[in-house]
Amino acid sequence: MSKGRYVDIFVEPDGNKPCGYAFRMEEGGLQASRLVFDKHKDNMPKAEHYKIEFKLHNTKGTKLQFSKKKDMVLWATEVFEPKGDECPPPGSSFDGLYVDPAAYIQDRVLTVINTDMHEQYFAFALNFVPEGTDEGPDTQYVCFDPIGENRNGGFTRR
Repeated sequence: MSKGRYVDIFVEPDGNKPCGYAFRMEEGGLQASRLVFDKHKDNMPKAEHYKIEFKLHNTKGTKLQFSKKKDMVLWATEVFEPKGDECPPPGSSFDGLYVDPAAYIQDRVLTVINTDMHEQYFAFALNFVPEGTDEGPDTQYVCFDPIGENRNGGFTRR
């Protein structure tokens, strides 16, 4: 079983940013700098997981899409005391956060699984490419790298 979470990612051109774009994340219409997963609060059994659907919204003429490569579209690493500027290293992954193997990566929708089995902070990166990009070894990716927090909640069945 899983609990659905829906996260909107808004992107627009910004010449002051190193990648050339500014990103904003919202959940339930509210801006979020961190995604928090708390099975106790969400009244979930410990064995359930979260299924997060990230939806990309291009604004002000931006034309990006999710990378179609499962090893490139999502990177993640545990962080111990997040300061907000952590970036997971390229190609990194960590147990419990991964691209949903049953879902197809769409241009503007990516489904990710979070098992939330351990209390921890994690940095994750979503990687994008300009529309129409044929991804290869020289592809320049546009990275958005927010923070997540697992609170390892949930109840056990008795």
